[in-house]
Order: sequence, then structure tokens, then C-alpha cells
Amino acid sequence: MTEVDGCMERSDFAKALEQHISPLRNYAMWLTKDHEEAQDLTQETLASAFVNHHRYVFNGSFSAWLRRILFNKYVNQRKRAKRMSSMEDMDQHTIETILKETDPLQNLIALNIEEEIQKLEDRYRLPMLLRIRGFKYHEIALKLDIPIGTVKNRIFEARQVLLKKLSHDQ
Repeated sequence: MTEVDGCMERSDFAKALEQHISPLRNYAMWLTKDHEEAQDLTQETLASAFVNHHRYVFNGSFSAWLRRILFNKYVNQRKRAKRMSSMEDMDQHTIETILKETDPLQNLIALNIEEEIQKLEDRYRLPMLLRIRGFKYHEIALKLDIPIGTVKNRIFEARQVLLKKLSHDQ
């Protein structure tokens, strides 16, 4: 393998990756117990490793480095899936709370808003629902594992979409 400034050249790195595809896929299968999910996890790992090849340190085990990337991606996917399921439970709670605390006209408006919120993409809907529930921006960022600037941007964009849709309805 050729070394340039302490890093493998891309072509050597790609060859080394090819040799580890099967063991990585087996490890992913062992973790996920699902063929398609294991395939996706392996692909994400290979892509991430290739993009970050400059971070690999020669004195460490290449296969251990790849397994660590795969495992971290697996853990992050599990956390994300857990957050998504808790968000679905929260959605119903939000609707019930809004309906209990308002008069009939406001209930109708709230249902219309809630309906439009549910139509948003998850990346906009989840931060918006957390904000409605009273979470601060930094708490949303921690809960969704995304930067605070991204949280603010997604909530802003969700509000813009909602304003546009609700103004067209009237």
C-alpha cells in the first residue's frame, strides 16, 4: 500500500475496502438480523469510510476501524428509530392537549393546523412538534441529534410552509 502524508492513496484505499465488504456485510447482518438493512448499513459504512479515508491511521487495524464505523452507524439508526416511534406517540398527545384547552372555533383551527403539520416531511414535522410542546431549540437539537442551527432552520421552514398552506385554504 502506498502512503501519502500518513494516509493511503484513494486507489489503495478502495482496494482495501473491497477486501472487507463480505466481513462487513456479515457483521451488519449479525447486528440487524435483516438482509436489506444489513446491505444498506454496509453501503453507508463503505461510503463513509471512503469519504473519510484520510482519518484512518496506519498503525490501527483497518478492519477494526471499519467495524467501528459500521457499529456507530447501526447505533445511530437505532436511536433515530426510537425517536421516531416516540414522536408518533407525542403527535396524538399534542392533538388531545390542543383540543382540551381551546374553544370550538379554536379547535377547528387547531385541527387544521395539526393536519397540515402531519403532512410535513419528518425532518420538518419532528422539530416543529417538539417546539410546539415547549422544548427549547437546544433540547430539540439534543433529542434529534442534529445541530441547533439545523433545528432553527427546519422550524422556520416548517412555519413558512404552514403559513403558505393555511393562507391558501382561507
